[in-house]
Amino acid sequence: MSDTWKQWEGQTVDGAFPLLRYLGGSPRGAVFLTERRVEGQAVPAAIKLVPSSSQKGELRLARWREAANLSHPNLIQLFETGHFELAGVPLVYVVMELADENLSDVLAERALTTDEARKMLEGLLDATSYLHSKGFVHGHIKPSNILGAGDQLKISSDRACRAGAPLENPGDPDEYDPPEYARGIIPVPEKTSSAADVWAIGVTVVESLTGNRPARPAVGQTLVPPANLPQPFAEIASQCLRPAPQDRWKISRIADCLAGKTPIAPPVRTPTRAAAVEPVAARTQRPAPRSAGSRSNFGSFAGVAAAVALFAIVVGFAWMHYRPQTAESQASQEQAAQATPVPDASSPAVRGTPPAAQSSASNAANQQASNSAIARSPDAADTQSAAPTAPALEPGRPTRERALQEAVDNNVGRGEVTRQVMPRISQASLDTIQGTVRVGIKVDVDQSGGVRNAAFESEGPSKYFSRMALQAAQSWKFKPAQAAGRPVPSTWELQFEFSPDGAKVAPTQTAP
Repeated sequence: MSDTWKQWEGQTVDGAFPLLRYLGGSPRGAVFLTERRVEGQAVPAAIKLVPSSSQKGELRLARWREAANLSHPNLIQLFETGHFELAGVPLVYVVMELADENLSDVLAERALTTDEARKMLEGLLDATSYLHSKGFVHGHIKPSNILGAGDQLKISSDRACRAGAPLENPGDPDEYDPPEYARGIIPVPEKTSSAADVWAIGVTVVESLTGNRPARPAVGQTLVPPANLPQPFAEIASQCLRPAPQDRWKISRIADCLAGKTPIAPPVRTPTRAAAVEPVAARTQRPAPRSAGSRSNFGSFAGVAAAVALFAIVVGFAWMHYRPQTAESQASQEQAAQATPVPDASSPAVRGTPPAAQSSASNAANQQASNSAIARSPDAADTQSAAPTAPALEPGRPTRERALQEAVDNNVGRGEVTRQVMPRISQASLDTIQGTVRVGIKVDVDQSGGVRNAAFESEGPSKYFSRMALQAAQSWKFKPAQAAGRPVPSTWELQFEFSPDGAKVAPTQTAP
């Protein structure tokens, strides 16, 4: 079904929400990057599509509309909802606040420290306590639903429903559902409960600190947290993972224990065989594709930088401050005479630091000197305008220069960048870099100027920065290249650079 979802990129939902990029999904639903209009401006958002019959669709819509009235700093905000049909498939949708990262991506790299786990749990408990106080349950607490949006930790809210609402899939639990949801232990309840959220919090605590998810206990088993789990998390996990729903702690008592207001008794280990612990990383698939020639063994700094940067996105509370255009990039940009123009940094679609133009190719009046500069710096070639009187190429010239010269000789109209999207990187993440991290992305552009495919040219030492560059590149827009007066596909190379001073990118058209 994921292939079918991706084919819908470029479609528009209800004439208002473009499906800009497929972010992920399953046969039960998919999430796309979209935009919504706020005071006349396009604001990035996420849109979730769920295939549904009329009865289930109306139930889902009713729940979304109720959840849209909830408002808490640690909850993802829901906006517009509706139903429509696309390619003959009946669907319902909800537009929601766009998140930057989720905790499951962090845990695929490493477990959290105790300080990180404490901050994560504080935000999770605040949001869950608010839901319970309003008569709601979350119903799907797990690392992939613990998100970072801007500088705030948040949890998803699109599955929230009234306490006591019917279960969507009774008898078919996932790894975070409590044992009473599984057949063969006790009769499966038909309604949601806050005790199920508490169980899921216990599983999440264990997984966050160990990197391993405790497997569902079988009949007669008691789920005992790992012996090396630090306090107060060991006490919290043991009280959350009690088999009987009525014996589990309430959210307020978990919060008191985390704050040191509840005495912690010495651990008492029962002789009952504990449930197994299931490694997470082995089953986790990273969302960013690798090129065939990418390297898999990185230096020690690269691993640390990637892990710290991933965590900064999800559980920090004083990060995600996006950097404005730096003085260095502004000065470099002013030096690029005759350069191909780039979008205004004030555009709502542009985030981060605008790229610095390459000054080595800035003088279109002296084409011979420019050709020498191109030979020294191929990536600078795209910043100059094509000169129709350029001299013919000599044998043995670099392949890219020959392609550019042939385009000039054949009077092929060059493409232009019309929408430049920078990776959304927090300053805390940038501060983990020593030197400069470089990532090369190759994008194939179709006749309409949209990115048809994006892949790594050079992945760089950090998985995190590479993935963020790839995601940003997929949202770029271009004025198509021209051949014989008609738009034609083109290929561009986007060279991203990340340093503590910010992020920048140099675009180069490599074909035609």
